[in-house]
Amino acid sequence: MKLIGFIICICSGFLMGNYFLENINKRYAALKNIRQIMAAIIGEIEYTRGSISDIFLKLSRKQQSPYKEFMEYIYKETYSTNGKLSHIWTRGVEKYIRKLNLNEKDIELLNSLGGEMGSIGLNVEIENLKKYIGELDEQILHIKEELQRKTKLYRMLGFLCGMAISVILV
Repeated sequence: MKLIGFIICICSGFLMGNYFLENINKRYAALKNIRQIMAAIIGEIEYTRGSISDIFLKLSRKQQSPYKEFMEYIYKETYSTNGKLSHIWTRGVEKYIRKLNLNEKDIELLNSLGGEMGSIGLNVEIENLKKYIGELDEQILHIKEELQRKTKLYRMLGFLCGMAISVILV
């Protein structure tokens, strides 16, 4: 019976380390997806010169949840109301994007980008999006380095914590 408890403690500690590692992986994937969407928005602005609501509708068809719902929300709200895009964007981020494993800095940066969209000239908007992509690239690189450093660390810490708990309990 003690052996089974010992094994359960070790496994649960190891799984806890993997849980924290998975959170970092999800944030990494979310930021990469957001970067891809911003690059697609730049392409649509540069080549189609369509309205922001049409761009979001077109791009939403190519996305998966929750990005698809976010983009459809932006389209519906900008198309059906005359609301300010910055307010619509912020509500959309809170409703759909906040579910992802992004930290407060990521959300704040995304909200600040939305505050600048739709109210300025196309060239300035493209430059702002490119600047945001540059900041995203820095975050993505930082997370990638963090993953390389902490993968083994999280797994071993989880394993060792499980061992310590099982030794204390036995």
